Amino acid sequence: MTGTVCVMTAPDSGMRHFWGATGELPPLLALAAVQIAGVGREALDLIDPGLRCTLGAHRGRHHDLVLEMDGEDGAVWTSWRSGESPFAVEVLRDCGVGNSLPMGRDDVCTHFAGHPDQHSWALFDPVLAYIDQHIPEALLHAVAPFFAASRAVCPGEGRHEPR
Repeated sequence: MTGTVCVMTAPDSGMRHFWGATGELPPLLALAAVQIAGVGREALDLIDPGLRCTLGAHRGRHHDLVLEMDGEDGAVWTSWRSGESPFAVEVLRDCGVGNSLPMGRDDVCTHFAGHPDQHSWALFDPVLAYIDQHIPEALLHAVAPFFAASRAVCPGEGRHEPR
């Protein structure tokens, strides 16, 4: 199942945000991602089969991070077109462009090199905003150790503040 992309301006922030296209990663592609990354099969438990494109406005294929590659300047990504399932995984170099803000507010783009539209730190993620508003901080601290283990496979990491 896939969804649609709608890029809008976040209320009162001036930042653009996305409602990412969604899809599902087939189990064979998860296995291929583990093999490409050169990690053990236990990493399959860290891969979320639910896909959500975190790119800003774009035409063509949607993308989602599948698995980080430790010590590498890249990660395993998949892509798909609206209405279709992903059919491959590939290693794409990290974008890594920084936002040039002072320490503590600095951030690095979590998309792949050459991605369309804006960098991840310039986009407002409505899912993370919902979590910020509706999940108590104490609960986030309680589950932090669980998420630390799977953090490498989460797309669009970080909470982005308006500039």
